[in-house]
Amino acid sequence: MAKKTVGYINLEWVCPNCSNRNPGPQKTCLSCGAPQPANVQFVLPEKQELQTDDESKESAKKGPDIHCPYCGARNPADAEICSQCGGDLKEGLKRMSGQVVGAFKTTPAKEINCPACGQANPADHLKCSNCGSPLNLPAKAVNQPQTSITTKKTSPILIGCGVLFILAAILGLFLIFGRREDVTGQVMGVEWQRSIVVEEFGPVARQGWIDQIPQDGKNLRCETRFRTSSDTYVAGSEEVCGTPYVIDSGTGQGEVSQDCVYNVYDDYCSFEIDEWRAGNPAVLSGTDYSPIWPAPQLSTNQRLGDRSQSYTILFNAEGKQYAFQTYDENLFFACKPGTRWILTINPSLNTVMSIEPAN
Repeated sequence: MAKKTVGYINLEWVCPNCSNRNPGPQKTCLSCGAPQPANVQFVLPEKQELQTDDESKESAKKGPDIHCPYCGARNPADAEICSQCGGDLKEGLKRMSGQVVGAFKTTPAKEINCPACGQANPADHLKCSNCGSPLNLPAKAVNQPQTSITTKKTSPILIGCGVLFILAAILGLFLIFGRREDVTGQVMGVEWQRSIVVEEFGPVARQGWIDQIPQDGKNLRCETRFRTSSDTYVAGSEEVCGTPYVIDSGTGQGEVSQDCVYNVYDDYCSFEIDEWRAGNPAVLSGTDYSPIWPAPQLSTNQRLGDRSQSYTILFNAEGKQYAFQTYDENLFFACKPGTRWILTINPSLNTVMSIEPAN
């Protein structure tokens, strides 16, 4: 998927010294003046507004801030000397970045009740408008008790019954399909059938995308359909994006992004094209040893296609009638009336699996 940047918002951090909430870009606590620690976690503010000024946008694009290795002060990514102590920032620690902070919310933020006096305050206020106390957000619940899931143990008796059922099923299948028995049979007669497909040349209905239609296609009837999706923009495509989310840029600002794909639509058409197609087969059958091929009368738009043949030999073995089908013409001619053959049969299905001459 393609990542699309919607804009940037200011994140927040909570001072570990006095618990005051501060805007993400603020390098020192607005309440006690303590520097922002290198390991502080940025969080989403209750009120999320996209930054509109160019300075904020450019600041977020610079890359993660650097903490001075000497005094710990936070500096922009392009700084070479610490703004607080003048130390060299080459060995400075870059802030982590790239983590997804959460979903971007455009719904109105709820008011925050002051934990000290109970006064309701707008969500973007960092201190109570009544008493000046820090307006800390309610801590999210952690280590929630997990729902207990009781796993029932399967009874050994039930397991044993299941195994016996499977073994019985396997034995039953073997008795039906696996049994073989040889009997001696005598040829009582034969049957044969030969067929030839008669192909006809004419209009055939086809479907396909507009760029796949042959030049001689005709009677086009098209409709617009979804054809494919792309991670990059394609002219005329429909952009489909997911829910916006916020990525920590390491600057105290969050990059609001969306994962997008581009749906491509095209004309899908029904059309006709003249080509050879299979028609009704010409069939001949008989009960002798002189099989012949059909010789149908053809019109100017017809031709002969694929041929097929099958032969059935009828046996009498121990008072029972059996039929064996083959496509081997030589085997058919070898099964002369009255000759004796060993038939390998499946007695459960009463079918002949194979035959061979009896010595």
